[in-house]
Order: sequence, then C-alpha cells, then structure tokens
Amino acid sequence: MSMKTTKAFWAIIISATIATAALGQGQVLRRIPSDCLFCVQINNPDEILGRLEQYLSNLQGPGLAIQAKAAIGQMISNPQLLGVRTTGQFIVFGSAPTGKIDDPDSWLQSIWFMVPVTEFGQLASNIPAEQPDANGVRQLTGTGLAIVDAGGYTLIGRPGDRLLRMAAAIRSGPSQSLAGLMDHELLEAAERSGLWAYCNVQVLAKTIGPQISKKIQELGTQVASQAGPNADQLQQICNLYAGLIDYLLGQVSTVTVTARVMPDRLILTKYIRACPDGQLAQALAGSGQPGQLRLLGYCQDGAMICGAWRLQPSRLLDLSKKLIEVISAAIGQKVQQDQISKWTDLTKTLSSTMGEQMAFCISSKPGARPFFSSRQVFEVKDPDAYLKVQRQLIDLVYKEGLLPSLMPVQGPGLQSTQMPDATYKDTKIQVMRITFTFKDPNAMEAQLIKQMYGDGIEFRTAVVDKLGLAVWGQDAQQAMQQLIDQVKSGSPSQGPDEIKKALALVEAKDVDLICTINYLRLFSAAMTALMPIPIQVQSSSNLVIAAKMDNGKAMVQLILPKSHLDEIVDTFKAMAKTTPNQGL
Repeated sequence: MSMKTTKAFWAIIISATIATAALGQGQVLRRIPSDCLFCVQINNPDEILGRLEQYLSNLQGPGLAIQAKAAIGQMISNPQLLGVRTTGQFIVFGSAPTGKIDDPDSWLQSIWFMVPVTEFGQLASNIPAEQPDANGVRQLTGTGLAIVDAGGYTLIGRPGDRLLRMAAAIRSGPSQSLAGLMDHELLEAAERSGLWAYCNVQVLAKTIGPQISKKIQELGTQVASQAGPNADQLQQICNLYAGLIDYLLGQVSTVTVTARVMPDRLILTKYIRACPDGQLAQALAGSGQPGQLRLLGYCQDGAMICGAWRLQPSRLLDLSKKLIEVISAAIGQKVQQDQISKWTDLTKTLSSTMGEQMAFCISSKPGARPFFSSRQVFEVKDPDAYLKVQRQLIDLVYKEGLLPSLMPVQGPGLQSTQMPDATYKDTKIQVMRITFTFKDPNAMEAQLIKQMYGDGIEFRTAVVDKLGLAVWGQDAQQAMQQLIDQVKSGSPSQGPDEIKKALALVEAKDVDLICTINYLRLFSAAMTALMPIPIQVQSSSNLVIAAKMDNGKAMVQLILPKSHLDEIVDTFKAMAKTTPNQGL
C-alpha cells in the first residue's frame, strides 16, 4: 500500500468511529456473521467525546469534541460530516485473513466497516468517490477501498465479490449471527455508550495461532543475533511469550473488552470466557460460597495496594502446575520432575488447609529497608497443617531453587533461612528470612537491590482463631503483633473508607475481588527507595480493580477516578516546577 493509500485508509477508519445507527445494539449484532474473528463498536461518539472532554479537563482545554470532529471532517473532505450520524454506533469487524499475517493486504481483504448513515446517497456524494458500477459499488478515490449500500449502513471494504456478498448478508442478516453467540452479560455491555471490542480466540487459534507463535520465536532469534552476551536471555524471553500464547489460545474461548468514560471516571472492563473443561475454566469456576468479602475489615487506609478476595485455592492447582511446565519448557531450563511433583503435593495440601477468604495490604514507610510491608489475613481450616506446609513451600521455592529455575533472565541468588520462632500473647510466630546473593556485590544491580531491600526480606506467619496471619518486609514483628491484637479484639465488619469508596464505584455486585492501587504512593515508595530525597505526595483516591468469576467466566473491571488522575497530573506538574531543568 502506498503512503497515500495508507493515510486515506486510516482516515476512513477514524471517520467511521463517529458514525451512528438508528437500530438498537442487539439488532446490529444480528447482522454480523458469527464466524468473525473480531468485532469493534463505538457507541454514541457524540456523548463519548463530551464526557471525555470533562474527564480530561485537567489535561485538555475545552473544545476537544469540536476539534476532533473538525479534524475528521477535514481528513475525509467532508467538513460537515454530511450523511453521517454522530449519536449512534459504528462497527468494524473482520474474519481471519487467508494469506500471510504479516501481509497488510491480506488483512484488508478481510476487514469491513459498517457506517450507519442518515442517507447513503448524501454520504457518498460528499466524499471523494467515483460513480457507482452496475452493483452500486463506488470506488473511494486513491484508497483502494470501496463503499456500497448495505441497508441502512454504508459498508466499506476492498472491492470485489467478497464485499458484495458481505453487503448482501448484512442486508438480510446471516444465518448464524454474532448476537447468537453472546450471553446476556455481553449483549448488555454492548448496549452502553463507549467502546465494545470482541475477539473469538478459538477462530484466532485455528487460523493464525501457529503463525503468531512462530513469528515471536523468529523475532527472538533475530533480536538475539544482535544482542551479544544477552542473546540467550532474550531468546528465552521470546520463547516464553510464545509458549504462554500457545497455552492461552487453547484455554480461552472469547475475550470482550469495553471502555466507557464518564465525567468522573474511566471504566475498563474485560470479559473472559474459558473453553469448557479446560484448566482455566476450572480456575474460573468461582467461589463455592457466594456472599460478602468477610475480611475487608483488615484492610487499611493509606496503603499502596489493598484489597480482599474470595476464591477456592484448589481451583488454581492444575493451572499453576501447567504454567510451571509451560514456562520451564519455553525458556529451556527444565524444572526437575521431583520439584513439580513436590509443588503439586504441597499446594494441594496447602489448599486443603485454607478457606476462601483473604485480605491483603501493602504499605511503605520512607527510609525503611525493605521499602515495603505486606500483610495478609486469611481463613485457615487446619492451623497446624498450614504452618507446616507453608514452611515447606517457602523452602521449595527459595532454598531448593524452584523460583530461580523459572526465571528467563539470570538474576541474583535467593536463599531462605528458618529463624527461631517468636511468641506474642501465647501465639507462636514462625520466622523466615529471604536473602540475596550476588556474583559481584559491587555491581550496580546488587547496589540497587541492597538500597531497596537492605539485608533481606523477613517473613512471619501465625494463626489466631482460625485466621492465618502473614507479614513480609519492614517492621515485621511489630506488624504481626498489631494483627494479632486486631484479631483477638475482633475485626470491624466493614472496610476502611478507601475500600468503601472503591466498592461504591464498582457496578457489579457480589464481586470476588476488590483491590485499590494508589499510583502516587507506589511511585513515591519506589523513588524514595532509590533516591536520598523523599518524595512527598498527597492522595486520597485510588485506581480500583474488581473481579467476579463463575462457571468458567470472568469479569475484570478497572476504574480510574478523575480525582486520582487529577492527583497524578497535579503532582507531576508540581515536580516539573521544582525541577525545571531536569524534567520528569
């Protein structure tokens, strides 16, 4: 494709994103063939642009919507966007290419754009197009694309028989439609204003999956040939990605992603549907006991990361074992079979000792080494069995070398050391320490790790009233004593204010995971650990992640409140003013 053709092609794509349709969302999806590889919709672009302008007000001045529409109109030589509605839905969908996946023309032959119009003739007469042929097809000047009336839509694609057949199918509706494959949750998500994107992973796997893996491995070989002493590591990383992609292509049925913007938040949602009877489907089977997250009271305000989940530990057993095998094979560092067998036996035992509920919190204190403190509270069925098996697992991972054997890049050595037990208020506390070893203690990597983690990472664990307690990092004994006191005095029934605010933002009810992530606190902790000057930040809002799993399905939602975005923008603006000659 020439540069002129490429520019015109993308102009058509961008212009189509502000198109609309009078039909409801379910009706539109009934006109898309079920065997499509992907389908993307942008619903009500006028409303999206207006909300985006409000959401980005601290980054972008007023007039974003007007500027965007004017730019699109100029690109397609239709300044007024005549014949195009801007309050409905636009669709682009495609089938798997029949040619090589690295051939742009092969993809273009398999992609179609549906632009709903007020009147086909009005749109056609206001863009650079030739006169229609006997089938009503109009060539778009200088683009290699064509348009045709598809019954309330303008269909854009490469000219030829495939374009005509697709237009006829859209006009009459295919015998098997995409809507017929959708469950209620996905159809409901498609009806909301915003971006809705769907991918049939199994169609991808059957047609171009092997080529994707091969291309990644070839890329690794090509990059490694120019990488000198790091060649083997880069090749292993690429092989790892290829192996993981191959595995996921066999486990995932479909993936759907939505993006919606409101004046006060951005919401990204991913819907995953696993292949029936696969290991991923078992892991996404959901909790056996629906209900509230009972341990939210152990979360804390002011944390970098904080949250709670409800999950059956046994659901992850087969998945974790398979991932170890995939990673080991991909990087060419075979984990010993006795290690895999031991991992399987120990994790099976561990899962039988634990319940479904867990709360977690990761915080930081300036100047402390390590730079973080992690707390976990979780349900325990058999305290003695838990304390025994978790010690064996830590030895397997660190002391017996399971973790280093799974690392595609050679890093520092890791060693676990069992320390004497401690006691607090008649509660036995097991103590372990993870330390680093280096080939060259004076190397930059070694100095950075020492700066962030000090002499090592301390781990302490105990059980109080059928609740397991685990602490990693700074002030471990003090943190453990606080947890023991909290459990003995009884946890509050509800979480702290930041968790309450997070739950209020989540649309789904009865979620299995809620997590807050504070970007500014993470940034401050990491930078303070590496720099002698502490970075002070003020933040009271968080990025929110929520998830729900059931019957081989998963919904993962990420919410970025405008308040947290504004805090981030204001912090970096202030940093830029104080260091004008250094940048960010």
